[in-house]
Amino acid sequence: MPPHIRVSASAVIVRRGHILLVKFDDRTGPHYNLPGGGADPGETVEEACIREVYEEAGARITIGRLLMVREYEPVRCRSAFGKRHKLNLVFEGLLLPGSEPRMPHKPDAHQIGVEWVALNALPHLNLVSPSLPGQIARSLRGASKPYYVREEC
Repeated sequence: MPPHIRVSASAVIVRRGHILLVKFDDRTGPHYNLPGGGADPGETVEEACIREVYEEAGARITIGRLLMVREYEPVRCRSAFGKRHKLNLVFEGLLLPGSEPRMPHKPDAHQIGVEWVALNALPHLNLVSPSLPGQIARSLRGASKPYYVREEC
């Protein structure tokens, strides 16, 4: 039986006014998300974030500060994003010198792209969560400490 809460990590990676996003096309249609994913057994969330960013975006990063903790409860959201309770830790991701994001050789199911998107275009994109642009903006404005987000559906 899987754990009650799935723990994952994502990265906000910004370069020259653009944010790195992963593009998917699945049953909900085309949408974007931060690079990241679930932690494997025996793996820290920082290790999971580094691994998932490389797997999804081909980018080598170091982990910066914790920006936010996002919680998704399927009961509150009528299972809009799946039936599993999720806790997502979102970190600042810092590209290592010489690392250039690219589409991986073996992309995740339904993954169709890796894109640098202008920060001011975020509110106009179809993101996996409609509240994500505001959450990212709050983090980038310099929120002095991490904050908690209860996903609104």
